Amino acid sequence: MNMEDEVRELIDCHGEGDYLDFKEYDYHKENKEELVKDILAFSNSHSTRNKYIIIGATEENNVCTGLKEIDKTKIRDEAEFQQIINTYIYENLIVNYKVLNIDGTDILVIQIPAENNSNRPFMVKKQIGKLKENEVYIRKSSSTGLATKKDLEYMFRDNKNSKLIVQSYLNGNISNKIQLSTLNTIIEQYKNKKLEKLKQLVSHINQLKGESFSFSSGLSFLVSDEIVKLEEEKENLIKKGLNKLELTYDDSIFEFKNVRWKTTFNGGGLSPISKVLYGDNSEIERYWALKELDTYILEYLSINSYFENLPQIYTSNLLISNIGNYFDEDIELKLIIDKDSFFQIDNLVIDDNSLIKYLGNMYYDLRKDIIDCPVISNIDEYEYPILPTHNVPTPHIPSYIGSMYSYEPTYLDKLEEKSEDFKSDIESLFADSIYEENDKIILKTNFRKIMQNRSMFLESKLLFKNNNLSIQYEIRSKNNPKIIIGTIEN
Repeated sequence: MNMEDEVRELIDCHGEGDYLDFKEYDYHKENKEELVKDILAFSNSHSTRNKYIIIGATEENNVCTGLKEIDKTKIRDEAEFQQIINTYIYENLIVNYKVLNIDGTDILVIQIPAENNSNRPFMVKKQIGKLKENEVYIRKSSSTGLATKKDLEYMFRDNKNSKLIVQSYLNGNISNKIQLSTLNTIIEQYKNKKLEKLKQLVSHINQLKGESFSFSSGLSFLVSDEIVKLEEEKENLIKKGLNKLELTYDDSIFEFKNVRWKTTFNGGGLSPISKVLYGDNSEIERYWALKELDTYILEYLSINSYFENLPQIYTSNLLISNIGNYFDEDIELKLIIDKDSFFQIDNLVIDDNSLIKYLGNMYYDLRKDIIDCPVISNIDEYEYPILPTHNVPTPHIPSYIGSMYSYEPTYLDKLEEKSEDFKSDIESLFADSIYEENDKIILKTNFRKIMQNRSMFLESKLLFKNNNLSIQYEIRSKNNPKIIIGTIEN
């Protein structure tokens, strides 16, 4: 809930207490003492929610009876307000100071965010009027006074609990690392470029017609009587691919009449040193062009198969933070996701080994675009498991991209040999961490420890059908006596 919505709710539904005060008029500019005292008292109150002083609100019996326009020309500017906080309050208190328009009326709002609770107690930093250095004031119900020993003990005991929250960065607010939807766009552009190359190559092959050629033998080579032709398997694959891609071709492009294999001998001696095509240059060029076409078709089909199985989907990165002053351990994070928004992919594996091989070429060409994405910054990362989800496409999830394709065995090549082991590992990884409950998908993961004032970035690989994200979460941990419940929204 944003500040404006929260203030509306407080005005309509809440009475004055340890988190709320209504004031008809602003604090006098020359009377900083009262302002400092009230802010200190609310900052130290035991309320666990955001605390507000709403100026421009009339009240009766501790409830708001109406709003009164403030004179914006007579209030302190934000810089002066913050200087007062920094000068007279110890230490690092976060306070928001803002003019809001509520139903056409300008009011002044002072907000003390709940995140300050973990830094209590706040004290008088420098004497001002009757407020003495190191005094601690506290708001109880609708009254203000000095904190007692019991109040201070409660603050320190309360501070020993960690403060865990989860946030989502669906659109890369923290990390601009490449998103699946962006990768899809890159792959589509790459696929279209390959299709244009295929069209040009087929057009060129159709134009290569042989001319009559006289075969003769020389002293240092022999010409075979065997008619040259493509391997039957390759010819069938090319025809099948061309038909699927609706590229027209003449059947005669697979016929070779004026070309033979020529064997060259070592100086006319007994040992052959090479075997090359000999004859009409157009037919020789067509033969090697068809060999190249075979490779292009395989590569295009693998890219197209991958692209068709990976729709335009959204991913969400998560950040779990401990904003308290005490570490936490044995943490269980439970995400509760609407089944309708969760993108479940049962099988994105391309089983054809030849297609897997040519996917390597794609990753080689795209490697620079993928690897050069901005890296995560200002986030403390730990070696904890990535939040597991069962809808991660395997083995071709973009996060696993990394090996350059070359003549050496690539990551993808190795997956061919270990596909069954890989599948087994994936299934066992997700077996205890995901289940369905009514119309919800439940995901659970565990963390050993999160230190105070630290965050853990989870490149979660959660997949969604749109970027309207709403996830409920529950956190259980050793140093939190209560289950933490919240909602992640974008």
